Amino acid sequence: MRLPSVTGFLLVGVLLGPQISNVLNQGVLDRLSFIEPLALSVITFIIGEKLHFKRLAKLGARSLFLSMTEIALLHLLTRIILLLNAYLFIKCFVFGQLRDGSGLPHYLEGVTFSL
Repeated sequence: MRLPSVTGFLLVGVLLGPQISNVLNQGVLDRLSFIEPLALSVITFIIGEKLHFKRLAKLGARSLFLSMTEIALLHLLTRIILLLNAYLFIKCFVFGQLRDGSGLPHYLEGVTFSL
């Protein structure tokens, strides 16, 4: 199995961490917290070393198009959801389509709200 070294670093960290084997428990991790910036800089250096700018340039236009399309679609979907919520709010609370004065729309019957 040929995985990048960064993937190996991450897998070893997860396996040794407190969530799985607890070899490195939270106390040890707290005492070693000063190493985190150094480790991240080494990982970043390794990733940067593997970048091939010629390949990146070839994929650049396509990646840019896909990124912009994703951003536009997420923006559109968010606007649709917000407009739907606004419509339901206006329909239920402003126009008084509430069930028997309970303060809740009929489709929320039996749902309890607590803080």
